[in-house]
Amino acid sequence: MTEKTTSVCENGVLKVGDLVLSSPREDYGCLVGRVLAIEKTGTAEHNTGNEGDDIHVNFTEANYSRNRTRELDAMFGKLYRSSFMLLPLDDIIMAPDALIRITDISRAQLSEILDSEQRAAAFYEQTVAEFEQSRPDTQTETLIISEKLYSPLFVNIVADDNEYYDGEYWCDPISQMEAAGYEDEIRAALMRERMRDEEPRGLMTYYHDKDSVDEKVRSLWVDVEVHKDRLWGVASIEMTAPLTAEELGLLKDYLTGQYSDGFGEGFEQREIKVGDGELYVSLWDSGDKFFIDTQRELERRLGIKLPSSGLLEAVPETPAQAALHEPDTYDSEEVAALREQLIGRLNANLTEYVHSLHDFCEEEIIGTSSEIAAMAGAHYYLTEIHNFHTSELEYLLKFQNPLQVVADQFELEAEIENHSAVIRDIFDSQSALHGDYALADAGTNALSPAANVAAHGQDAGENPSVLERIHRAREDAKANPAPQREARGNDRTGEPEL
Repeated sequence: MTEKTTSVCENGVLKVGDLVLSSPREDYGCLVGRVLAIEKTGTAEHNTGNEGDDIHVNFTEANYSRNRTRELDAMFGKLYRSSFMLLPLDDIIMAPDALIRITDISRAQLSEILDSEQRAAAFYEQTVAEFEQSRPDTQTETLIISEKLYSPLFVNIVADDNEYYDGEYWCDPISQMEAAGYEDEIRAALMRERMRDEEPRGLMTYYHDKDSVDEKVRSLWVDVEVHKDRLWGVASIEMTAPLTAEELGLLKDYLTGQYSDGFGEGFEQREIKVGDGELYVSLWDSGDKFFIDTQRELERRLGIKLPSSGLLEAVPETPAQAALHEPDTYDSEEVAALREQLIGRLNANLTEYVHSLHDFCEEEIIGTSSEIAAMAGAHYYLTEIHNFHTSELEYLLKFQNPLQVVADQFELEAEIENHSAVIRDIFDSQSALHGDYALADAGTNALSPAANVAAHGQDAGENPSVLERIHRAREDAKANPAPQREARGNDRTGEPEL
């Protein structure tokens, strides 16, 4: 056996006798062992095909907890139909990039690693990340911007006490709130799904278009997070520059494809063992409840403020990083100008609509409630949530009343909770061009002088509800009553009296 005294693992120099932890992405994942020997790959004795050295590890000496032993029995029972204790794990050949050195960790840290797969996996990833950040050759001037894309999870459970029905076990869907109770198990399963050849770019490894998205996005990894008591799928992204609106759309399309047909298709078939059965987790759904939100979009959808990424907190924020989390980050100057024009028109549309209601009695207001809700919902979604592409802005600006165009569709499809799907249909079909909606005059903003005042006269910090606007309009009407018209008789046919 041709031995070397040292090798280089994921967190530095490795030598014979060192204690090591294996990568959670390996078949022999999250195991603690001791290095027996280090030999050059390709020798006559052991030709494993590893690009680096062959590391011989004895994985039988660790004193695992009872909980961890059960986890290992389940894992190896699935792989080899054998108990962990009965397998010959006293001389396993590992690649150096599948190990970290843990010889010098504290007793408390070692106890945590020996007690839980989740804790061992988290310790491995944290150790590698900290080592990479501390390496001199990684301390460059390249700007790294973190962003996250959020989407709902679709989780089913096969309970231990389920019934066998029509050749299959009965599978029950659970809510995102219920799924939050399985956060650690689902995260560990996602880590196991990662492959060594995906380093260091994650799912961007399979992005084959040589375009600006490929140049800007350095990595994309899938994880889970709990927000507002619900478990969300999270694509954590590192970029070297902010994305344009078009690039963000391309990245969302790519991620949707990975969730539906690539990474997600394989992952949803992996059973995840939990205390009361097995979970099956889908990152995508063909119905109207699937969406992908940026952090800003999810904050507005849920009405919360998410914590900023650790990467941005670790270093002073540069102007480019600060701009990433400001409104319209992905807008060019041209897009920002179009968006400002559209928002002005939407504000004017809403104001004119509110004034049209001020003569309504309470019964008429109640009868118009669905229309009012649609107008209010469309205005909020378009001005506060939706990230516009240039073509979308140009389309809506074709109309004198773009708010009505969107609100009519919101009211028609009121049962659909995912407004992004309704918006997408509006832009894809462009059917409003063939309807009765008045078109704007070319080269103008299509607003009357009064409407322009209504659009821009409101205080920037004030955003009253539609009902509050109706109430104010009524009060204004009472304070400034319109002059009474001369009575024309009781005939309602429209004909003059004889």
